Formats: sequence, structure tokens, C-alpha cells
Amino acid sequence: MKYFILAILMALFFSKLSAKPAGGPAFNAHDLSLTWEPIQNNYQNKGQSLNALTITNNGKNTLPATGWKLFFNDAGMLLPNTPTGNATITFINGDLFSLAPAATFGELKPGASVRVEFIGEDEVVNITDGPDGFYLVWDSQPAQGYNTAGLTIKPFSPNYKGLITPAIIYDQNKNIKDIPEAQLTKVFPTPVSYKETGGVCTLTNETLIGFANSTSLYRRRPDFEKEIDYLGENLNKVLKGKASSTPAPPKASNDGQISIEFNSILGPEGYQLIVTKGVVIRASTAAGMFYGIQSLLSLIPPSAWAHPQKEIQIPCVEIKDQPRFAYRAFMLDVGRNFQTKQEVFKILDVMALYKLNVFHMHLTEDEGWRLQIPGLPELTEVGGKRGHTLDTKHNLPPSHGSGGEVDNKTGSGYYTRADFMEILKYANKLHIMVEPEIEAPGHARAAVKSMEARYNRLMAEGKKEEATKYLLSDPEDKSVYSTAQYWSDNVINVSLPSTYNFVETVTDAIISMYKEAGVPLTTINWGGDEVPRGVWEKSPAYFALKAKHPEIQSTADLWYYFYGRINK
Repeated sequence: MKYFILAILMALFFSKLSAKPAGGPAFNAHDLSLTWEPIQNNYQNKGQSLNALTITNNGKNTLPATGWKLFFNDAGMLLPNTPTGNATITFINGDLFSLAPAATFGELKPGASVRVEFIGEDEVVNITDGPDGFYLVWDSQPAQGYNTAGLTIKPFSPNYKGLITPAIIYDQNKNIKDIPEAQLTKVFPTPVSYKETGGVCTLTNETLIGFANSTSLYRRRPDFEKEIDYLGENLNKVLKGKASSTPAPPKASNDGQISIEFNSILGPEGYQLIVTKGVVIRASTAAGMFYGIQSLLSLIPPSAWAHPQKEIQIPCVEIKDQPRFAYRAFMLDVGRNFQTKQEVFKILDVMALYKLNVFHMHLTEDEGWRLQIPGLPELTEVGGKRGHTLDTKHNLPPSHGSGGEVDNKTGSGYYTRADFMEILKYANKLHIMVEPEIEAPGHARAAVKSMEARYNRLMAEGKKEEATKYLLSDPEDKSVYSTAQYWSDNVINVSLPSTYNFVETVTDAIISMYKEAGVPLTTINWGGDEVPRGVWEKSPAYFALKAKHPEIQSTADLWYYFYGRINK
């Protein structure tokens, strides 16, 4: 038995040795730390910036003088030649660059640092204008990326021209006077009418939530019952014990009780909240009742949310309110930086507190496709992952500092059908409509490359007809272009019939998820922005389409052709 265990331990030991990168077998990339320092704006009087990158070896082994590259992301374009002359910078695509040591770089011994100065085509005004997401790639292992320890941003000098920092903004706003807390409206957004009438109402775990007595004006509404349950759930979070809800009318005195009333006079999202010794919330719709409940919850002292209490005192108020704007939205871009389902739930909770009613979910981008679509697995298997790659056949390249390793929190991730339907149901409960956005024809690199991966897989299987069914790019297209974000291959070719197969399949899948979730769908946003000059101009598919459609005079007409077909 002991020999068997020894054999296993030896196997594990040698497997660890073989996992070390060839070309730098004794060096761990995580031992490298980097510091970025912006030095000067308007460098050489050209509206550009001079920056410095300090690379430090914190390990016990020497970094070789050659045989490796550092890859990283930067939002602006960088010049290839470095003023220090000890490295060269190469633009890859999008926001991805590589830094290679020059002959004068030299090996980096333990504890040593080296400084590389580089030039950005634009000025630096914030920390987001700098590099991020550094990782090491050995020349002998060009397909594998190893993350470094991270990046430190050197504090910006107060005299740095053009700089915007929190300290500078604070100084600009130092003459703004705070409103005394006692004078602040305790409900937000500020209601149409708000008046504090003096005194407090006490809520306890014996507080009942119920419908008012039935009259011609105030009557029981079954469609308010979900809102009553929601209020009960939230009161249970701040009260020791359990608050109760009941379909029966509250006590006649209404002291410490919450009465729910229907009032047909109030607008579709309007409400009335009256707090005396008890609470009365009036509305004509479930949405209005929900917003009245949010206002009631905002009257609860913050300390109660942190530590549940036996009783809670809220101020006596009279509030009448309705939204000034029908469309009150928040957009979350999960294409560029993925957020988990749990984080989305938190955002929806905050949106509900602020009475927002549209969650614009930016699900796709050049840097990520985040929604599972049945029948098109590559969209999430390839388009839902970011990490070092030479060909984008298995995943997208790093962007926005997501790093060289595929296992990362912001670059990799997607929502399954079940996840997305759970988000839809949760939002619907909070009277929030989820508006999905699928970017097209620009900002679509994740979709384009995913469908190229699908094409390559099926062509290898000898299934040419199936391979081309959802292809979004013309293999014979020789067009040259660059987007505002420096991508050169991110636009869907709208001349291809297969593009419309893709659009229809994705649209049907989204409709299906809403139907299955039992949530209304009013809008699918198909993007439409930032299609660059030069796109499609040398595409055989474009010339073939143009020959059949005399109304298409140039590539500028293709945008209208594309959206005309989508609308139909």
C-alpha cells in the first residue's frame, strides 16, 4: 500500500513539474507586479500622454531577458516605440496589446525592477485611461497566458495637467452646502406632494397588513395580494418575530396597522400614503400600490435594516405621488463585464427602491455574449468566455482587464435559459420590465466569432449546408475597417441570408423565454450604433445583394436594408 501511495505522490509531483511553462520553467508569472504612472499630458505638444510602467520581480527566480511577452488591455491607442527603448508595444485588436523586451531590456533578477516608458495617442484624465489585466505568455507556449500579480496605479500628481480625480472633484464642489438631515425628504425620488404632520407610528410584529372595508370607492383587490406579501416579507427583515398579512380588514382603530385600499381616482402608477397612528396606502393599480409600499419602506430607519428591532417608529406623513416619466430605466452592460445572477437581483432591488421600471439588459457586445440560445451553443461556449487566444476559436481574447486565464469573473460567464427566466420573474415581481439588447450589426464580434467557430466545427464534420446556416461573416470579404474601439472584425455582414436565420432564431428564443416565464415582452433592442466606414465594401455577398436590389446604391444603404428586414 505504501508503494502505491508513493507512486501517486511521485506522479503528482512530476505532473506539477510538467505544468510549469516551457521557456521559463523556474519562473512564476504571479511573481511579477506592475505599477503604472502617468507622467505628462500634451507630450511633445501633440495632445498625447507619456506614461511609465514599472515591472518588479517579487519572486526568487530570474525573469529571462527574452522569450516572453506581456499582454494587457488599454482603452486608447498606444505607439509601438517606447522612449526608453527597452521594449516594443504591438497592437493586437480592440483594446489588446503586447509588450516585448528589446535587446537592452536585460534579465530581471529577484527584487529588481525595470521601467518602460510608453506613449498614448490620447491624454490621460482618469485611471480608466490606463493599462490593466497584464499576463505573461512564453514564446515557447504561445497559446497559454499566465496572469501576473496585478497592477498598482501610482498616485497622480495634483499638478498633472488635465487630470480628473475624486480629490479634484471634491475640491470643485467644496462650496456646495449639505442640507441638514432633519430637512431632507425621507422618500425618494422626491414625491409630488410630501408633508410631515408630526408624531410617529409604531410598527411591531403584531402589525397586520390587510384590505380596507369594502365601499364604492375602496374595495378589496385580489391583484394587490402580491404587493401585500412583498410588504410582509420586507417587514420581517426589520422586525424581530413575524409581521402578518391578512385578507380581512385591519382593526377598526387602525393603530399600528397597515391598510391597503383601492382608489380609482389615482393615476396608473400613482399612490397615496398616509401615516398617522396607522398606515393607509391607496392606489388604482398594483404598480401604484408597489410604489406606495416602497415609500413606506424608505421611512423605516436605516438602523432597523442593519439590526432587526422589536418595534419600529416611522414619521407621520401625507404623501401623494405619481411618476413624472413613464420610462425610468437603468442599463447594465454585462457584455463587456459580466455580472452574476445574484448581482443582478441586487441591482433590481435598488431599482425598485428608486421606483425605476425598465431594466435595459445589454446582453451582447464585441467582448461577450451572455444569453444561452438553444441550438447555437457556440454563442456561450465561445462568446461567453474570455482568455488568451491566438485565433478566437475556443474563446474571445481578454478585454477590459479580464486577464489571460479563462477562469475569471468579469470576462467569462453567461445566463442559462433558467437563469434568465428567473431574472425575468424577479424583475416582474418588482414591476420592472426587462428590455433585452442584442447588438447588431456593429458591436457584434462575440456573435461573429462564435458563428465562425460553429462554421469550422460543422465543416470539419462535412456538413457544409448546416455550417453556413447561421454564418455572420463573409469568408471572402476583404474589407478593411476599424471601429471607435479599434476592432477590425466585429460587424455582422447584413448581405448574407444566413444573418437573418440568426436574427430569427435569437428573436424566437428570447420570445420563448418570456412566454415560459409568464412575463410580457414589449421590446427587443437590436443596437444599431457605430458601424464604421469601410465595412462590407469588398464583400462578394454585398455585390451579389446589390445586383438583386437596385435600391441599394452603396454600403450606406445596408443599415436601412437590415433594419427594414428585421422590422418586417
